[in-house]
Order: sequence, then C-alpha cells, then structure tokens
Amino acid sequence: MAPLVHSAETQQVSLSNWVRHCHRNGTLAEIVDLALKKKIAPECLKKFCEIGISCLLEDGTKRPCMKDVVAMLEFTLRLQESSEQHEIEKGEEISEDSFSTTDLNVTATTSTSEDNSYRNNTVLSWTPFSEIMDPQPR
Repeated sequence: MAPLVHSAETQQVSLSNWVRHCHRNGTLAEIVDLALKKKIAPECLKKFCEIGISCLLEDGTKRPCMKDVVAMLEFTLRLQESSEQHEIEKGEEISEDSFSTTDLNVTATTSTSEDNSYRNNTVLSWTPFSEIMDPQPR
C-alpha cells in the first residue's frame, strides 16, 4: 500500500505519485519541507530524489536492491555533511534560490555491478549514520 496524505490536495494524496508528478514537471523543490529548505544542500536533495525515483520505477527489475539503496543514502549523507562543513568554513547559508527547479531535474539511473562494487568499497570505510549509535531524544 502506498503512503497517503489524506489531508492533502488530490494530486498530493499518494506521496509516490506526487513525487513522480513533481519530477516530471521539474518542481522537486515543492516536496522539500519548509523547515529543511535552508538545511539540505541542493546536490543532496538531487541525489536523494534520484534514489527515490529509482525506487519507484514501474519495472521492479530496474529498481535498486536495498543494499544499493543504503549505500546511496550513505553517500548522500556524506554529501550533506561535506556541504555543511563547506558552509561553516565559508560562513555561507543555503538559500531558497539554491532550489531552482532547473537545478533539481533528476533522472532515475540504474547501476551496474561494477558501479556497485566501487561504491560499496568506498562506503564501507566510513561509519554511516553515526548518530544512530548514540540515539538521543529529540
């Protein structure tokens, strides 16, 4: 069963359909929570959307396996951390202008086993989601 938002507009009731719609129309910035707009780096959002779109492919054989999804999400987390470090060093803040729809057009991609082995080798040397190791209430 698809995730539903019953209080949303008709077009946005099915989250997966809404993401597909925004992807097709180049309006991915619409799916970003307002509280996150100044916190998430545009390249991180783009990669996250690529992962999501690849998981929504109609042909299930073209969807990434969970191992690959985890590796891609870990890579995206590193992108975000790198962007945050860059912001700290330069004293910059992410602006809403960074989320122009032309910058966020993404395409779903599939990877080969060669790509996966390279990605897996690079990801394994890094501790993913380190905050999970010491969960604190929010």
